[in-house]
Amino acid sequence: MRLKDIVPWHLRGIFRATQSFYAKRRPPFVGVYSGFGEVGPVDAYDEAAWARGCVEALSPVLSQDGQPVPSVELGKAFLPLLIASMPGRPRVLDYGGGAGLDYVCAKVLSGREVDYHVVEVPAVCDAGRKHWGGAVTFHESVPVGLPFDVVYAYSSIHTAPDFKAVLQQISKLGAEFILLGKHPVYGGPSFVRAQVNLGHGKRHAQWVMNRGDIESALPGYTLAFCVAGEENYNVDNFAPEYRVPGCANILFKRSPE
Repeated sequence: MRLKDIVPWHLRGIFRATQSFYAKRRPPFVGVYSGFGEVGPVDAYDEAAWARGCVEALSPVLSQDGQPVPSVELGKAFLPLLIASMPGRPRVLDYGGGAGLDYVCAKVLSGREVDYHVVEVPAVCDAGRKHWGGAVTFHESVPVGLPFDVVYAYSSIHTAPDFKAVLQQISKLGAEFILLGKHPVYGGPSFVRAQVNLGHGKRHAQWVMNRGDIESALPGYTLAFCVAGEENYNVDNFAPEYRVPGCANILFKRSPE
């Protein structure tokens, strides 16, 4: 017999809401490690599934006729604001930008035409090209030699095994601004933790980054602002010195020569 056959619909709703509430309050991270290799066995990365998810994520921000719907969370609002303040047709490189979700926000909320590029894994690049045609340019690695006004990364740099190397690489592009949205940053030493709230026993390693480590990996850039995000994860399972419940949005500006 199924649950819906014996429990009234209104009680089922309360049950699901209660489940969701406590699921969100469970600690999503565990462990304090010095590198990704210490996290232990992790599930193999499913590139095809990630590509499908990235394309599906476009649906909520596109209307039925394919036109963008301007809706954005706090961490994603800084890019269109930055673009709106720039002359001409700003050139943006989105590192780890999925199938181009933030292109919609950047274009609609800034009211500007944008030359938008995304760096992603091959399967996502293929899916993105099919979806956007030539509106967004996709790269399977950082396009060294191309000029950009903004290098943007939303919740992606901290998932790289060597986040400093990635920052150093993008700093060499010489963009006027580097904008990091929704990244776990704090004042203590950088460490790795495992994200475990993804279901099916999956574990994914991520860095919690020291702000000084970020700044030292971006020579030639000056911190413009660091704004706390809206996230507030349960990290009560960590020792006090490693409790980093939220994320930060950080903007760097190229220093005058």
